[in-house]
Parts: sequence; C-alpha cells; structure tokens
Amino acid sequence: MALREDVMFAVASAVHAMHPDIPIIPHVAAYGTDGKWTRIASMPTYGVAGLLIQPHDEFSHGLNERAPVRSFYSALEHWHILLTELAGC
Repeated sequence: MALREDVMFAVASAVHAMHPDIPIIPHVAAYGTDGKWTRIASMPTYGVAGLLIQPHDEFSHGLNERAPVRSFYSALEHWHILLTELAGC
C-alpha cells in the first residue's frame, strides 16, 4: 500500500517544526501493534513516533521504562501539530 501524501506531509510538518534537519524515512515495523485490527478491516494504518530520544535514554519495555521530561513535552507538541494538520485546522 502506498503512503498517503497528506499523512506524509503532516508527519514532516510535525517533525520539522522542532527538528528541521531530521529526514523522514518510512519503514516497516518489525513488531506487533494494535494496527493489526485496523488493517484487517481494510483501513490504511500508519505508526508515527512522536517521542524522539537519544538511544542511551531509551528503556522500552523494562522495569525502568522512562522518557526524558523534555522529550515528553516535545512529543505533545509533535502530536498537536500532526493532528491539527491531518484535521485540516
């Protein structure tokens, strides 16, 4: 399935608002998500990361899972920009 241009534009807008030099590189995730159910229902499904952190700060799925406070607030802004763009506001 081809990536939708409006979705890619919204993702690029959100990322580049705070990180103008980061390239947008689509990839297929090698792990399970809830997107399985929307894909089964023939709905185009995209995963987008809004939490950008350094590899040494990444502790996913462990007893010490956490994110830097600065990254948390940047992710909120990222999602605000992305969803506003997709909603056409």
